[in-house]
Amino acid sequence: MTEVLSQEEIDQLLTAINAGDTEPEDFRPAADTRKIKIYDFKRPDKFSKEQIRTVSIMHETFARLTTTSLSANLRSLVHVHVASVDQLTYEEFIRSIPTPTTLAIINMDTL
Repeated sequence: MTEVLSQEEIDQLLTAINAGDTEPEDFRPAADTRKIKIYDFKRPDKFSKEQIRTVSIMHETFARLTTTSLSANLRSLVHVHVASVDQLTYEEFIRSIPTPTTLAIINMDTL
């Protein structure tokens, strides 16, 4: 994160430079030593296997709780399950869904 200098600090730096006490090169940022990793957009591996497993467990828990809640609210047998948790490119995802497909957002406010 970059730091913001106050006007007083800026004035002190300019005074020090003008007086010859310091050189402007002393205030240049240090060379960037971070290692840059090339990202492959065609084969993204954004999440580790442990993270995928954690997301899977979260969705399975959500499905179990939703099954219980919907069954109680609708007074009917309801089963919600997780079909799969995979890491795909957007193109692979679009090709994998059948035609026609309906996506819906459902809001279940509690009373």
